[in-house]
Amino acid sequence: MEMRGVVEYVICELVRLLHGFGGVRWLKESTELTQRKIGIVGLGKTGRMIADALSFLGADVSYYSRTRKPEAEKVGIVYRPLEELLADVEIVCTCLPRNNYILGEKEFELMGNGKILVNTSVGQTFETEAICNWLRNCPDSFYLCDATGMGGLQDRLNGFPNVLYTPYISGKSIQSIERLSQKVLANMKDYLSSH
Repeated sequence: MEMRGVVEYVICELVRLLHGFGGVRWLKESTELTQRKIGIVGLGKTGRMIADALSFLGADVSYYSRTRKPEAEKVGIVYRPLEELLADVEIVCTCLPRNNYILGEKEFELMGNGKILVNTSVGQTFETEAICNWLRNCPDSFYLCDATGMGGLQDRLNGFPNVLYTPYISGKSIQSIERLSQKVLANMKDYLSSH
């Protein structure tokens, strides 16, 4: 299922943070997504949609995935090993399946201060203590997530001023429910016609 609402969430929250529209600004001056170095970790369907949208807005997009994506590389989305990507980009967007803990102390150390981590995955993509240490030690960094990205960590992350959390599910909308319903009906129709 296409997760267009998730793409909208990522663009919306990044624009708000980059320009300071929500009262919090990433850098001293407002900045656009144009020429910002953004890394997508996990280039499945949702990750690719986010990469395409960010590329359209002028961002310099690269990705890390367990498997290379030649079709993405053909349109200029550059593959990088994880450590290189984390060290080089300014914004990291994780788009991973549930229970893929890819970020630990070492990875957050590579990211350093002044970075943005956006989690579009269902649940955390990091070790809990590692992100707490990163948020505490890197006050100019931010973690952005919706209800699915927060998972059960709201109590642990609630006190950090650099956590921007929306308690809604970005992938749940009238349109996404309609698309899912149509897909279920089509699957039922296909099954019934083949039996």
